[in-house]
This record gives sequence, C-alpha cells and structure tokens, in this order.
Amino acid sequence: MASADCLWPFLCPSHPDRDDQSLNPVAADAPSLVNLECSRVLVCVAENDLLKERGWLYYQELGRRGWIGVVEIQETQGEDHGFHLYALGNEKAQDMIKRLAAFFNREMPPLL
Repeated sequence: MASADCLWPFLCPSHPDRDDQSLNPVAADAPSLVNLECSRVLVCVAENDLLKERGWLYYQELGRRGWIGVVEIQETQGEDHGFHLYALGNEKAQDMIKRLAAFFNREMPPLL
C-alpha cells in the first residue's frame, strides 16, 4: 500500500487522502453501508493489485456493517489492477469479462 500512498496525491489531487469517504466506502466518515441500494455486489481484485487489500476489506465490511444482500469476491491470480481492460486477448481477462457478464445477467435475488 505504500506505493499507492505515494502515488495517490498525483492520481487524484482533489482527494489526496485515500481514506476520503468518496473514495473509500469503509472510511470512518463514510455513509453507512446499510443503505446501499442494491441486493448484490461483486468485488473484483487482482493478486498484484495495489488496491487488493481495499477490495477485500470492502467485501468483508459489507456483511459486518449490516448490509443485507449477496456479496461475492473474485481474485485473479498473477495479475495487476485493470488487467482485464488492457489485455483483452489474455485468457484471464476473458474469464473476468465472462464472470462480469454472468454476474450482470444473473437473475436478481428476491428482496427481503
């Protein structure tokens, strides 16, 4: 995470703190996840992604903070952040796109 801490102010100068609530949904001052207006979430991370821990934290915190819904996580081994966007011919990228399409096309679970 140290690399991301150094790069973040240059990548997003309007939000130099990566824990700003608009960029970190589990930050101390972020709105409650209980009111998240969807019934399912797919969190995708890559093994070598600088933000992998943030994705796993979001996945874990959805349930801990009282959100009622279905949460899934997909971690792709041996890849970096955004790999599925810049290497479309890559087999892992194609698998990721198929996983996303299957998630989006799946029938919605019933509302509680």
